[in-house]
Amino acid sequence: MKNEKELESIALNRGMYYESVYHGCGQCTFAAIQDALGRHDDEVFKSACALEAGIAKYGDGSCGAYLASVMMFGVLFGRSRDNFAAGKEDINRVRQLTGLMREYFLTKYGSIDCKGVQTAIFGRSYYIWDEEEKKEFEEAGAHTTKCPSVVGEAAAYAVKIIVEEQKRLESSKL
Repeated sequence: MKNEKELESIALNRGMYYESVYHGCGQCTFAAIQDALGRHDDEVFKSACALEAGIAKYGDGSCGAYLASVMMFGVLFGRSRDNFAAGKEDINRVRQLTGLMREYFLTKYGSIDCKGVQTAIFGRSYYIWDEEEKKEFEEAGAHTTKCPSVVGEAAAYAVKIIVEEQKRLESSKL
């Protein structure tokens, strides 16, 4: 089994690669986390499709890399349908893990929303539905350095949070 640093490295490298080649920060982050953890679920992967660029490229929602990380916390630790009425402990666990990811984004970018993250890494935000803005976004390094770094680093940090929580849960069973 790979150690925590190796898993984080897989998530970082896959996230950067996926975002630079395929684009779509939400799905790219989710895929990188899936790859690092060896957990693939195509239905959940598909559900991350519209999480790119502040939700469907509108820029006014949360960063897709942030949202995909939070989704994976839910997949791994969230309340299940068969425990719908009594899953408060699971909900609280996901809330705590989300808080860690939120703090990471606020510290690194000053925001969890797409426009805020873009402003932190580009010096401004872009409305990607506009062709001229999209061209400027790409020319500024959107899919060569900027967004791939956000995706890779978010995926790596999410894996770190996940592995630490899995260890904590295992040790509490002993």
